[in-house]
Amino acid sequence: MNCGASIVINSALRLSHLGAMLLFALLVSVALACLTQRTRAGGVKYALWSFALFVLVGVGVAWLMYPISR
Repeated sequence: MNCGASIVINSALRLSHLGAMLLFALLVSVALACLTQRTRAGGVKYALWSFALFVLVGVGVAWLMYPISR
């Protein structure tokens, strides 16, 4: 039994938990920016800001949960 922390998609792409979180944050940030912002400059600014917040919150929650996992 392999207990490694990875996601396999089509046996060609292997993502760690961090990689999966970054990919999710990127895709959701771009989608939200496209749906909510009217201008391209506003969309880029919104996407970057929401990506940074997704990553910050994700790392923060992981840091808070780390002692519980041990």
